[in-house]
Amino acid sequence: MLITSPEYGSLILRAADAGDLQGPLLPGSKTFICEQDFGSVILQKFDAKGYSLRYFILNLVKQVTLVFTDSPTAMRVKLFLENALSIKVGSNTTRQIIKQGQFIVYSGTEDCTVTGLATKTDLRIFEASYSAESLRDLLEAFPSISGYLEEYSMQGSPGIHPYYDTPAIRQVVTDLLRSPYDETLRKVYFENKVNDFLFEVLAQSSGGQP
Repeated sequence: MLITSPEYGSLILRAADAGDLQGPLLPGSKTFICEQDFGSVILQKFDAKGYSLRYFILNLVKQVTLVFTDSPTAMRVKLFLENALSIKVGSNTTRQIIKQGQFIVYSGTEDCTVTGLATKTDLRIFEASYSAESLRDLLEAFPSISGYLEEYSMQGSPGIHPYYDTPAIRQVVTDLLRSPYDETLRKVYFENKVNDFLFEVLAQSSGGQP
């Protein structure tokens, strides 16, 4: 993942020990940190076949704009767990204010630009990305959502629309961040949870159960 800033250029992320961090964290992930005079960016990344997870902790002491660029994939879902920010995806969408407890769904080929709304704020963002193969598997089980998936994964997201999360969505993320299992069991556990997360997100954002 590449993180850049109009003010600071490319940010250098160094490997860090997750044991030094506080609060819920993503088990089994690799942890990276960048510290600048605007504050700190902590990234936890977990990559697996068919999906990837990202957990961002932004501790900002002044307003800054950050651009996140990751490997292309079919679909991304960002859930905002703490505080609000301004966000823009790609080059053709206007900025939107995304509040705590909201999520967005968009094409995984586009950059994401975020700006803190306050001079001092802490932000936590959970992200799940899905490959085209994993989306095809879901489509076979729920063919009624084919048009919805194509809108985001094939044609590109037409614009950013924030949706409010649900207790079920929040619970899945909590389960992932607090997974008690070792590496062997975690693989199966995460696979089930990321599928649950996608199902709940699609159910909420498409206006009904797939």
